[in-house]
Amino acid sequence: MLLTSTILLLAVVCSGCSFHISFKLKNLSGKTIAVNYTVKNIQDGFAPSLLKKTETDGAQSVPIPDDRIRLDIENGSVEFTMFADEIVELDHTIDLRESEYEQAFNLKSLRIAADDGAISLEGLEAFKSFRPIRKRWYTFGPEIVGFEFEYR
Repeated sequence: MLLTSTILLLAVVCSGCSFHISFKLKNLSGKTIAVNYTVKNIQDGFAPSLLKKTETDGAQSVPIPDDRIRLDIENGSVEFTMFADEIVELDHTIDLRESEYEQAFNLKSLRIAADDGAISLEGLEAFKSFRPIRKRWYTFGPEIVGFEFEYR
């Protein structure tokens, strides 16, 4: 009886849990890059966040400085400058089944430009460029804990 109650309580508690799943862009090129993207749905919010490393909790999300970003709310587009070794959260969602992340992905297009060339990705191609980061086997939470695109 105690085991059944414990399992039921755990199921009820966990069913209300949701996790923040990020789509992050990492600039590993050693150069400053220009990033431009458009979103499918403006209501979901589309301003990126710069992730700063902290000693206590790993990373803190802060707005990109105004002199490095331009938002076009009417067209749902964002342009910003990203320095070497920076990490930016472009989009996020709650934890979903693995097959549902593609539909939840809010970016319509993504363009990254540097002095030596540019890459442009649209729709499914943009989504597939983000590598899923899977949880460690011993941690509690969703199977996929985030997505990363490493620009080199």
